[in-house]
Amino acid sequence: MRRTLKCSVALAILALVVSVAKFAQSNLVRKADANSNAPKTAKILPVVFPPPRKLERAEDWTLHLPIQVKAPKELEAPANLLKRELAEMFGEKAVGDKGATVISLELDKRNLSREEEYVVETGTNKVNLRAHDLQGAFWAVHSFLQLLSSPSAKLTPNGWQFPGIRLHDYPQSNFRAFMIQGAWASDIEAFRITVELLARLKVRCVAIEFGPQVVLDFDPTIARGARFSKSQAKALIDYARSLGLEPIGYLNLLGHLERAYQKPPYTEHGGIMVQNEEVYERFVFPILTEMLEVYGQVKWFHCGMDEAWELFEWLSKQGYDSAGLLARHIAKVNEFLKQRGVKMVIWHDMLFSPDLAKEIGGPIGPANGGPPQNTAKALELIPKDVVLNYWFYDPLASYPALD
Repeated sequence: MRRTLKCSVALAILALVVSVAKFAQSNLVRKADANSNAPKTAKILPVVFPPPRKLERAEDWTLHLPIQVKAPKELEAPANLLKRELAEMFGEKAVGDKGATVISLELDKRNLSREEEYVVETGTNKVNLRAHDLQGAFWAVHSFLQLLSSPSAKLTPNGWQFPGIRLHDYPQSNFRAFMIQGAWASDIEAFRITVELLARLKVRCVAIEFGPQVVLDFDPTIARGARFSKSQAKALIDYARSLGLEPIGYLNLLGHLERAYQKPPYTEHGGIMVQNEEVYERFVFPILTEMLEVYGQVKWFHCGMDEAWELFEWLSKQGYDSAGLLARHIAKVNEFLKQRGVKMVIWHDMLFSPDLAKEIGGPIGPANGGPPQNTAKALELIPKDVVLNYWFYDPLASYPALD
C-alpha cells in the first residue's frame, strides 16, 4: 500500500488516538470474554476511532483488485472520497467500473433512524457501507479506511487480507466542532494534514482561521505571514468538504490584530476603529466579502471579537460609549452576514463583567467587559440571533453562567 503519514506531528497525535482506542477496545474485549463462553483465543478487534458503539469480529476477508465502488447519486461525495483514498493506497488502477471486490454505499433510513448513523459489514468479495444520511456515509467511509490501515492487514498470494468486522455507530451529539487557529501556519499542507485527521476522528464542523495570510484583491499589501493565494485557501476549504467536514468561516473582526488584517487608520490601538463609521465600507465589509468567497456557502461565520482590551480601554478614555460602540459593531456585521444567509458567531468574554461571578455565585470564565473596557452592557443591546461562543479553559461539572 502506498499511503504514508505525512508529518511527525500527525504521527504523534495518531499514536495517542490509537493508544486510547486500543485501551477502550481491549476493555470491550475483556468485558465480552467475561460475560460469555467464548474461547480465550478470540480474535482481536481492529482499531477504529472513536470507538464505535458496536464492533464485532467477523471472518477475515481478502480484497481483490480491481475494486468497484457502487453508490447512488445522493452518496456521490463519500463514494468519490473512497475512490480517491483507495487509489492512493493501492494505485491509480485499483478502482474500476468492474471489480473483483465490490464496495457498496447505501442509504438505509428504514433500519438506521438516527442522524449520522451508519453500519460497516465486510464479507467475501463484498463490503457494505450503510447509512441513515450523507454524513453517516462519510463516517462509514472513514471507519472503513481505518480498517484498511489495520496493522493486522497482510499481503497474500490472493490479495490483501483484512480482519472482518460488523460495525455500528452513531454520535451522542450531532454538533462536534474544532477550531484550527492557523494564523501563523507556515504552509497550506499543515492545514490539510489537520483537516484530514479531524475527518478521521469524525469531527463534524471545522472553523479554519487563516488570519491575515490570504492575499486579498481589496489590498494585497495587508496580507502577512505565508501569504496564501485565495485559490490555495479555497482549495483547502473544498478539500475539507470532500472529507465530509462542514467548514465554519473565521476572521478576527475586532481585536487580536496580531492575527488579523491591519490597515491604518482603520486599525489602531489593538483593534478596528469601530467609532469611525467609514471603517465598514472602506475596510470591514471589503475584507469580509472576499473571505466569504474563500469559504464558499457556510452556515456560520465566526468573527472572533474576544480580548479587545486595548481597543476599548482607549475608547473609554476618549469618552466614547464603549458598550454602545461594541453593540453597534456587532449589529452591523451581523446584518451584513444575515443578508448573505450566514449566522454570526462571536466569543463571549467582552460581554461579561467580572461582577457577574458575584451575582450568580459561581465561576463565569473569561470576563473582559468590566472596567476599564466597559463593554459588558452591550450584552443587552446586541441582536438576539448572534451566536455567543462561550469559552472556558477549566473543566467543570456545570457552567452556571450559561443558565
